[in-house]
Amino acid sequence: MERHINFEKASFHTPGHKGRLDELFASGAWLNALSDLTELPGLDELSQPQGVLSDIEQTCSKIWGSAATYLSVNGASAALMAAILAARELGDSILMPRNAHRAAIQAITLAGLTPIWYEPIWETSWGFWGSATVTAVERALKEAKAETTTANVAAILVVSPTYQGALSDIESLANLAHSNGVALIVDEAHGAHFLANDKRSALTCGADAVAHSLHKTLPGLTQTGLVHLSKNSLLNPDTVRRSLNILTSSSPSYLLLTSIERTAKYLASASGAELLNHVSELKSLLEAKIKTAGALRIYANSNNSSNSSVSSRGTTPTHILVSPEQEEATNLYNFLVDRGIFPEAILGQGVLFMLGAGSQEKDIELLGQALIAFTAQEKPVSPLFSLANKTLIQKPGFEPVLTPDQALKQKTHVVARQEAQGQISAEIVCPCPPGIPVLIPGQKITEEVLELTENKQFTVIAN
Repeated sequence: MERHINFEKASFHTPGHKGRLDELFASGAWLNALSDLTELPGLDELSQPQGVLSDIEQTCSKIWGSAATYLSVNGASAALMAAILAARELGDSILMPRNAHRAAIQAITLAGLTPIWYEPIWETSWGFWGSATVTAVERALKEAKAETTTANVAAILVVSPTYQGALSDIESLANLAHSNGVALIVDEAHGAHFLANDKRSALTCGADAVAHSLHKTLPGLTQTGLVHLSKNSLLNPDTVRRSLNILTSSSPSYLLLTSIERTAKYLASASGAELLNHVSELKSLLEAKIKTAGALRIYANSNNSSNSSVSSRGTTPTHILVSPEQEEATNLYNFLVDRGIFPEAILGQGVLFMLGAGSQEKDIELLGQALIAFTAQEKPVSPLFSLANKTLIQKPGFEPVLTPDQALKQKTHVVARQEAQGQISAEIVCPCPPGIPVLIPGQKITEEVLELTENKQFTVIAN
């Protein structure tokens, strides 16, 4: 960690504060051992807040325009899981996108919900899942209602923005859900910068429950999150609270809780109010430099796929995905890392850069110079060191045989990679980032799946 801190010159990855807490909050003195407190008199109790923590929840509720907001010290993962667990009161099945985060898989496993899968747009030239469409969701909903075993649909889950930044038409999806008496849960972990009344906010667009991460683009510490409920949410607030408590430590970190409070105060300030303008200007500046560099393309979610009936909502201003036209994305990633410029990740055919509250124009200038140098080189140079992670570039096959909770109840054993094909997985195999499983419990392990993983052994259901 010390080596990285001393080497990094510009951050285009999470967390959103980019290591500049002192600048964002005027002082980072609160972030020390003296702030590592516990649930003492006057400091409230996270499981049943009635004092200062309740005040923070109410402040957050006003900032994001929710009817109720609950604090998570286990990130957006626990926030999302709490909403899904609460949906169990509404039915016994849930519509799930193929790009659902592993936390959603874990939630339906615990809840015993039957997943009904739908496919977002597959961005063929980039190698990942994009926006959810009304067409795909409506088709899955009709098919579910035609099946007696899945007729009682509790909720629809949508990921917007995606890890790559693609936005979906949440308003149309909310209307579809509610016209069918179904709750809409949105994993908006990468969109917490959309505040109350923003037309891109899932809460503003009518979602019943929304999960936020406060560290991806905002200045919260890693592992801070929120779950929000709308005014007319179909989910029971008490059930969401109880579900979140099940997933939370009985000794929550007050460093993280203080960070949530600081983030809320920041968003309520003049600097916070200008955050979206700030990152939008930086993104425009970066796009201009990318065009100057040449031989690079930008993912803009053009959404010209034939299975879409909804025009693209574009991408979030905090994310920009870039791909070399003539070279592997790995070459670009390693070229930048060697110069102390750290992108968020390699995703399919692109390299993801994330802007946040701590991003500055000098970061953009440094990256712009590096991109020009990269496109000007005659051939890729050998990297000093490689931090590249492998992600999907081909559309993964998917053959569920059992539901995740059914798989959880089976006896298992471990097999070597060469013996895994044809077996039923008892575990999640998930590259992170982006946290989208290649293999979920109950899924058949095919030759195609094996090509997308490097696992030397697998936990499978015993015959």
